[in-house]
Amino acid sequence: MVYYHSLSHRFKVVPLAPFHGSSYDIRGFEVCCKGCLQCVHTSIISGQPVKWIRKDKDIVSLKEYVENNTVDEKTFGSYLKSRRESLNMSLRGLANELKVSAAYISDIEKGNRYAPSQEKLVRLMEILQIPEDDQQAFSDLASATHGFSYGDINPYLGRQPHARVALRKAEKLGLSDSFWLSVVEQMDQVEAEQLKALEEDSDLPD
Repeated sequence: MVYYHSLSHRFKVVPLAPFHGSSYDIRGFEVCCKGCLQCVHTSIISGQPVKWIRKDKDIVSLKEYVENNTVDEKTFGSYLKSRRESLNMSLRGLANELKVSAAYISDIEKGNRYAPSQEKLVRLMEILQIPEDDQQAFSDLASATHGFSYGDINPYLGRQPHARVALRKAEKLGLSDSFWLSVVEQMDQVEAEQLKALEEDSDLPD
């Protein structure tokens, strides 16, 4: 069995039985005394309780971070650092997991380098345990490092002049995100009507 005392350090240990009702799902917890192997091993053998020092609620959520910080080209790096530290992961540890240099990660966190490629961005979300609901927002923050260039929607904007006009007017009027939320809700309604129409068409006899 491989025990992770953090997401970046691995130690082979003897098979561990559930202790005090907890299973050792190591990617979800950290242990006391800097998470050293000896501490874990000794605690289990001696029957003394293991003191967990990281809980899921301590992890920095993307939604809370964006709500409490101004989003700009450096937000991705600052969030990356906060998320990494909340997971008790070192710069070198994250770099090893991502197969890049620690200097590379440090530059991103300082806002001195663009976010990594899409392939590494996906891997980064896995390492940092970014929830599925936050992954699009995480990708958007990464795009902001490239001057708010969103590769997935730029082609669409290029084909839709009225969409560009609408966005420029929204910027001029200073419309808030709540306005766009109402637009999204209308789009959801249109999508639901389209799906319903497709289902009705499929039910028609040939």
